[in-house]
Order: sequence, then structure tokens, then C-alpha cells
Amino acid sequence: TAATRVAVSRTVKQYGDIPMSDDFNMSMRKFLKQVGVTSQQAIEEALRKAGDTSGRSFDAKVVLTIDGLALEHIVTGKIEGQS
Repeated sequence: TAATRVAVSRTVKQYGDIPMSDDFNMSMRKFLKQVGVTSQQAIEEALRKAGDTSGRSFDAKVVLTIDGLALEHIVTGKIEGQS
């Protein structure tokens, strides 16, 4: 039934042929939240130390690796300065 399918989809998500458990999803979300919060704090501190950065932009790069999975994921972007 539709209700059964909804209940199952909440506990196990499918990624390709591999089901993703709630424990996996929670640990991944916790890690990504930690990355986001601590990265923002580090960027804000660096901008404060740099002083007036208005009108400037900075190239940013994050390299994510996971031991045992042979994963290297690179994210690049720009961060605008502030006064």
C-alpha cells in the first residue's frame, strides 16, 4: 500500500543499488553540519583578521577525502569580502 511504501522510504533510502540506512544518513548529516559550521567560523575569522576586504573576492576550495573509500571531492567557489 502507499502507506507502507512511505514508511519504508523513511527508514531506508536507495542510492543506486545500495540502500542507505538511517544511521548512515544521520552520521553523514552530522559530519556535513560540522564541516559547514566550522568552515564558516574559520572563514569569518580570516576575514576579520584581514581587515577591510570590501570590493575583493577570494577563491575558495574545499577538498573532501574519506579514508578507505578512495574518495576525493573538490568544491571551488568565490567568497566576497566585507568591510
